Amino acid sequence: MGHKRRKMTMDRSLLLLPLYCAVALWLIRFQQTPPLEAMESLSTQIRSALFERIAAVSSFFQLREQNDRLALQNAMLLERELSLRNTFEESSARESFQGFTGKGSHSFITARIVDRRYDAKENLLLIDKGSSSGIAENMAVVTPDGLVGRVISVATNYAKVMPVIHADFSVSGISALNGTHGLLQWQGGHESTAMLRHVPSSSTITEGERILTTDYSTFVLRGIPLGTVASVEHGSQFHTVTVDLAVDFSRLSHVLVSLQRPDPRKPPLNNK
Repeated sequence: MGHKRRKMTMDRSLLLLPLYCAVALWLIRFQQTPPLEAMESLSTQIRSALFERIAAVSSFFQLREQNDRLALQNAMLLERELSLRNTFEESSARESFQGFTGKGSHSFITARIVDRRYDAKENLLLIDKGSSSGIAENMAVVTPDGLVGRVISVATNYAKVMPVIHADFSVSGISALNGTHGLLQWQGGHESTAMLRHVPSSSTITEGERILTTDYSTFVLRGIPLGTVASVEHGSQFHTVTVDLAVDFSRLSHVLVSLQRPDPRKPPLNNK
């Protein structure tokens, strides 16, 4: 009886063997079918996209850190350049005017432009530093290329800047070559040019001369580049002088806020 039962079990196993083989062959074939290959391809694409996104985010923060580091380096270089330039000018002046003294030290805070409004006349900038960082109204805003504008309002962590390319902005300028003075103002239109007004017809200002800020300003120290003379139209009383601005506002992303301002004790000329 037991021998008969073992034989029946063996017969069942032999009958199931072809079924097992068929299932195994079907599974092998299914693994090679297009649906599975498509699923594997989709999985690979998803993994690649995730890796690219992670790499992009990592690269973004690395670039941001690099920009902040470069802005700090620019502040240090600009501080050194202005100090050397003013020291040289003051040393030259002392040779002719004994007793003249001045300071050549500067301090800057780096800031990032977080918002801007550009239109025909009233352009404005918003920076990510405010009173908590030491920013105050009427401080000059610059880059290593030149003057950007001045701070007109301050919040705790932000400040609003009126740029050179604003209808209400004006600043005293001087030719670095021959000392010709004028008042730089933006007349609207293109953001890369402004006019140097009140230049007397007796002056010898010519194309290519660099225009810098002067001691006459109430908010910015002297020696900051304003631009380069692009053209001169001679008039009977005053020249019409067009200046290519030193700062490229279309590419502006970081700025430096100057903590040092002209002496507030200096009285204006219209006071008696």
